[in-house]
Amino acid sequence: MGVKLTWQNRGTVPLDSIRIYRSATKTGDLVLIDTIAGSALTYEDTTMPTTNRVYWYVVASVLNGNETLGARTPLGHFPDTGPGPKNIAIGDWEFGYFGELTADMASVPTFDEVASAAGLNRSADTPTKVRKWVVGGKIIYIPNAAIGTYTQPNMLTYKLMKPFNSDSAAVLSIGKGNYGFKVRIPRSSNVNDTAAMSDINGDSSKYKSELWALFAHHVNLDAASEASRYFKGAFRLGDETSIYSTSGRIFLGYANATTYNALIWSQWSSTSSYPLSNSIAAYLVYELDFGTT
Repeated sequence: MGVKLTWQNRGTVPLDSIRIYRSATKTGDLVLIDTIAGSALTYEDTTMPTTNRVYWYVVASVLNGNETLGARTPLGHFPDTGPGPKNIAIGDWEFGYFGELTADMASVPTFDEVASAAGLNRSADTPTKVRKWVVGGKIIYIPNAAIGTYTQPNMLTYKLMKPFNSDSAAVLSIGKGNYGFKVRIPRSSNVNDTAAMSDINGDSSKYKSELWALFAHHVNLDAASEASRYFKGAFRLGDETSIYSTSGRIFLGYANATTYNALIWSQWSSTSSYPLSNSIAAYLVYELDFGTT
């Protein structure tokens, strides 16, 4: 079983042929995987090298020997997408929302289970909702509460945060039922290098980040909250929202050795630095674990 592409009839003039290209990443090299009849409107790819990942496809039309490339389209090759809704309701396999878990909520780790595995003291808050997303090809679950407030060194010790520029570093892993989950704080960008330490408004990859998914289902965004600007400027987050801790900040995905920066947590400027002793609210994501980094 593979993934299925569909497209509309591109016009009244018969095409010479249609070429199907595939890439392992959004910006990676395209590889021609098949050439099919110009009248085709669907194609199923059963040749993907691995399962449990997203591939990017381009459908190209050939007319009079001239090739026209279509847009890159992400498609997930996941035989099992884990607990909760199975189909993406909004968005796509780059950034999409499956829906809210109902009876399946018991299939993901509880805060007590996370606290026991990490060796941390949790807050009294207990999630009342868990929502399922796909971000950058990773299927994640986001509870609607913070497990507690901790310092950056705490988070590294608990393995809920990765050292900066160490994407392959291990994070906390919890098995439950038939599934494994990587438990960590959300990433604020899909770019994980030092060059991404930029003003939050200046990095468009943050618009489709795990942090944005966290914002999107915790708060109502409105133009009136002009003072707190995030992402593309058209979206704003007000100080009064419950996503904030009393210190006014939340943890994001990576830890710099000495300072907090925009990639690390929700601050307006990338140039600000703060003591490592600052306590910050830890909202979590549970990434469905397929045994890869």
